[in-house]
Amino acid sequence: METKETNVEIMSYCPLLFYRYGKAEQAYTFIQKLFQNERCDYPEVSSALLESIVCGTAGLQVKADENKIVTYPQLTKQTSWLAIENIPVLTGKISLIHYSNYKTAIVNKTDKSFIWRAVFPGKLKQISESGRALKLFVQKDALGNVSTYAEIICPVGEMIVLEGFN
Repeated sequence: METKETNVEIMSYCPLLFYRYGKAEQAYTFIQKLFQNERCDYPEVSSALLESIVCGTAGLQVKADENKIVTYPQLTKQTSWLAIENIPVLTGKISLIHYSNYKTAIVNKTDKSFIWRAVFPGKLKQISESGRALKLFVQKDALGNVSTYAEIICPVGEMIVLEGFN
């Protein structure tokens, strides 16, 4: 997929696919190609770019049936941080800041608490919130890429910052 020439409609799916399998650099390359494409004003391109940034770079997933927000930063050298404000989810909005691939903040602007699953790349020794170590879980994706996560309740109106350590 990386090297094959294709049309912009098919290319618009590439960033999210690369993010899904832990290939952030390749995903970022396709985001740049889409922004620079002469047909970048096509609706499928702008929709795909938004989805790639929010669901790929920021790694945002909403599991409404579990009242859970999942984040998994996949920043690159070119995107050392990312902030997204007022994302409509669940019963309101959230804001999300990835200071790095190992430090993330979330702000709950909904009308009820939710579970935040903060996922970080690699096998970490600790994920903490204000110096308090959280229980860790390790997982692998379909390609064997390892990530570590912790879950925490995010109260209404609160900002929580989680940081992962090797």
